[in-house]
Amino acid sequence: MKRLISLTWWVILLAAGVGMGFIYGERDQVGSIEVVDKLNQQIKELSVKLENANFTLAVKETEIETEKATVERLSKDLKTTQMNVFELRKELTFYQKVLSPELMVGGVAIDSFEFDKLATGDFNYRLVLVQLAKNRRAINGDATFTIMGSKGNDKIELPLEQTSIRQKDSLAIDFTYFQIFEGKVRLPAGFNPIEVELALDLKPDSAYKGEQWSAKYIWSDIMPE
Repeated sequence: MKRLISLTWWVILLAAGVGMGFIYGERDQVGSIEVVDKLNQQIKELSVKLENANFTLAVKETEIETEKATVERLSKDLKTTQMNVFELRKELTFYQKVLSPELMVGGVAIDSFEFDKLATGDFNYRLVLVQLAKNRRAINGDATFTIMGSKGNDKIELPLEQTSIRQKDSLAIDFTYFQIFEGKVRLPAGFNPIEVELALDLKPDSAYKGEQWSAKYIWSDIMPE
């Protein structure tokens, strides 16, 4: 009898333990579900934020690309404008020369006259003549220049024939539209150039009586740095 009672208590205790374990297990399961639900809710909220962030980023990237394209277009337009201004300035400079009486003789204009120093110490010269007359004809004559300066306390004049490396005494003019003269000159050691006198002597023809012309140029103005 005592053994039966003892066995009964063991059964009751075992049943109670199983019941308590079931109850706590249910409670743990419910707690886990609540945690999972909370995590799912946080994931949904973060997903919405991520989508909004991606949308905002896409908008910003589009704005940046648009602004970049605008900047590139404006930069291209600026370069084009600068080139147009440069060409207009060149044209203006040309016509200013054309309209300057001191740069014209018998329908011929001095487009440019300049020197360029070489590494050897010699100088390149470049003279460009253009004809402006509407009824263009062959222009013939001679051009020459004299470099004036000083050496020590002495004033010296050096005509082309004394400075030309090819020993030219003049430049033969023969053109209808334009003519470019190029050559080299060598100056004496210790010579300090101050100015250059350019002279043109145009020969007469059946329609033109011919004319002589000369002008002086400051050395620093025709020797670009």
